[in-house]
Amino acid sequence: MYLFAGLAAIGLYFLLPWNSAGQSLLYDLIGISSAVAVFAGTRKHRPSLPAAWYLFAAGLTAPWRTSSISRATRFWQPGSSC
Repeated sequence: MYLFAGLAAIGLYFLLPWNSAGQSLLYDLIGISSAVAVFAGTRKHRPSLPAAWYLFAAGLTAPWRTSSISRATRFWQPGSSC
């Protein structure tokens, strides 16, 4: 199910207008969904060492966090106020 939802989301991503707010939001949702899936799978299956899986899920959020930061500072100029 996650595979098909991901494929549909990726297809929708390329149908949205390039560099639009909707495309950026969908990009973030696709990125964070992998971490959510690992977290949910860890909770459901309860492995003997869950900390490793939680750290893996946290690592999967790194591209999402950095892209969000870069988009937020895209138009910021050094020396400007806000």
